[in-house]
Amino acid sequence: MLTDMEIRGVRDRVLLLRSLETLGGLDLDDYTMLAEHARNRFFRPGEELIGEDQTLHSVYIVIDGKVEVSRGGRSTVVVDRGHGVGFLSLLGRVERGFAARALVASWVLEIPCEAVLDAFEINFALLRNALRQTCMLLVRQRENLPASRASGSEGTGEISLGTYRERDRTVVERIIEARKVPIFRNCNVDAVAELMRKNREIRGPAGQVFWRIGDPSTFWFRIEYGHVECENDAGQTVVVGDRYVLGVADALARQSRSYRARALTEYIGMRSEVETFLTVLEAHFDLAMDFLAVMARQLIDED
Repeated sequence: MLTDMEIRGVRDRVLLLRSLETLGGLDLDDYTMLAEHARNRFFRPGEELIGEDQTLHSVYIVIDGKVEVSRGGRSTVVVDRGHGVGFLSLLGRVERGFAARALVASWVLEIPCEAVLDAFEINFALLRNALRQTCMLLVRQRENLPASRASGSEGTGEISLGTYRERDRTVVERIIEARKVPIFRNCNVDAVAELMRKNREIRGPAGQVFWRIGDPSTFWFRIEYGHVECENDAGQTVVVGDRYVLGVADALARQSRSYRARALTEYIGMRSEVETFLTVLEAHFDLAMDFLAVMARQLIDED
């Protein structure tokens, strides 16, 4: 068992944070920024870290022990050493409706939510790491598929095919269309314009394979016409169609493709390069946080 005396100051907290797999790949300044605002907390078995009727003010990283997270009175996950409690709700902007309690005697680092958000704004590496971790969890939760099989997307009957266009849209037309999407509706128009200039419209025939399991995840695309079948290594499949963004979770998780994607019909889509997208997010913090909230909410809603 770790004790309060073993983790006395900022230096000890930095060393601890650097040892955690979920915070891997950051530099010393990133760890220090979090460690300066963290404090050690001890919780007895059964003691609450967060009450379901309480507003979220702090998030936690488990140093030693086990913490159960529940929503609506239903246990959703047990968190152990090196993993966070409350981060997903903070990122998804869900301030209430979940609880966390220690299952055994547990030591945690407590970090105020305000300090986490300030750190994200100051250093994009922290935000990018949160986005990577969120997308990794999303891929795992969906069983290495782009959509949950429980969502009813295993057949094409209820999936929109979209409207076929004879010609490619201009950049101005892309910007106008993008502003209809909730995440881009109120963000800086310069960010939308930069993305739409860098995106590329793609078209192709039925049967085309976009990628196979294990291929590099360097881009994603938004389907604007067509149906695409996706199959994981277990042979499970889902079919997605019009307006679905395909490949985004793998790409932002910085991992290889977790499923094969093949066009069932002729298709039209809009391709986005992951590095271009991250560059735009780094320059536009509000858009980055809005996008992170969307990914976190998907993870929460599909839980």
